[in-house]
Amino acid sequence: MNDPRGLPMDAMDESGGPGFSIGRRRLLTYAVSAPVVTIAAGFGVNLATPSTALASPTPLIPADSVDYYDVGDSIVQFAAPTMPLVKLSVGTDGKVTLEMPRLENGQGIATALGMMIAEEMDVPLSDVIVHSADAQPELRYNQITGGSSSIRCFDPVLPVMAAAARARLLAYAAQQWGLSPSSLRVEAGVVIAPDGRSATYGSLTVGAATLPLPSAQPKDPSQYKVIGHFTGRLDARDIVTGRKKFTMDLAVPNAKPTMLRMPSQIRGQVISVNNVAAVKAMPGVIDVVVVPPGGAIVPRQVGVAVMADTFGQAWDACRALDITWGDGTNKG
Repeated sequence: MNDPRGLPMDAMDESGGPGFSIGRRRLLTYAVSAPVVTIAAGFGVNLATPSTALASPTPLIPADSVDYYDVGDSIVQFAAPTMPLVKLSVGTDGKVTLEMPRLENGQGIATALGMMIAEEMDVPLSDVIVHSADAQPELRYNQITGGSSSIRCFDPVLPVMAAAARARLLAYAAQQWGLSPSSLRVEAGVVIAPDGRSATYGSLTVGAATLPLPSAQPKDPSQYKVIGHFTGRLDARDIVTGRKKFTMDLAVPNAKPTMLRMPSQIRGQVISVNNVAAVKAMPGVIDVVVVPPGGAIVPRQVGVAVMADTFGQAWDACRALDITWGDGTNKG
């Protein structure tokens, strides 16, 4: 796909409207109150020089939206204002954790983002933990998983975050040893001095969290040792052993199995449910509810929901519903 062309992104505000200034590179701020090194993607903090290299404007609307703009581009655009809330941290065990505001459902984004982190921080991929963050209303559109947008959203952000975390750890090690950060190297999450002294990221993270912001520059692609090379999935073993947690595995307090009957037509209507009492009297059924239309952003389709003690009971009751449907607005 060609790069979008058109209006500059500085025509947006914090809510995605006019007035918000953002460059192609999402830069960083530190979460200085964190007890360990924690990096938050943000805007307006220059971690690389010269700053002009990071100021290339990202277009808002292309000249030809058919050729240049798709749903993934719109997700990238509207996720950008809340990128400062995304966190990357280094624990005292040396593990690097990304709180990913996306759902890993088999497409491999957790591994792809983990590879970006491992590349920039010079840590084994096995020391990178990428998990789906808890839902946060303030993240808004930055929690949408779809449109092949996740890599496009994080590719300009995550390498800079990881490079900044690495720089901060190196700066603390150099301070402790009376050396220049440029004289140090990192191998598998261990900082090594020219004289052979070494320290793990885990042993440095608490002290490094107290340091001011150093400069940082992501690697040139010619230096890549992880990205572009074959690797296994971070979650492969958990998937095949049943340890990986999916949405259906979440233990939501007081939640009950619920099945939904929906109209066969787009935007069809529920005229009536003709046997509500009979269905409610079926074994295990807790309630039968008509789901009204609505939805401020994505239109909510109408339907009839049945809650029961088990999925089997909800399934049976849902199939037993006698519903009179009305035509949808798209009936031809």
